[in-house]
Amino acid sequence: TRQFFHFLQEEFRDISNFTVNGNSVQLMKQNGEVVTIEPYQDQIRRRVNYQGHEILLRNCKIITIQTSQSGVIDTITTVDYGCYHLRRTHL
Repeated sequence: TRQFFHFLQEEFRDISNFTVNGNSVQLMKQNGEVVTIEPYQDQIRRRVNYQGHEILLRNCKIITIQTSQSGVIDTITTVDYGCYHLRRTHL
């Protein structure tokens, strides 16, 4: 899970904007690509330009993504009920 959050932090470094839609987040990259991070079955996947399927994290029960004035807060609850939080600011 720690590696997943590290990956998300790296993804957020090169974006021009982001939107949260339910439990998914769309990152508009500087190069024009749209990266979607979203739940899929009991996994979290990454898609680029609405294509492909890269698994980032397995055995997730719940993912909650919320926005605040300072950025995005992710909460992930794994199948074994471990709960992880990450707060990151946008730009």
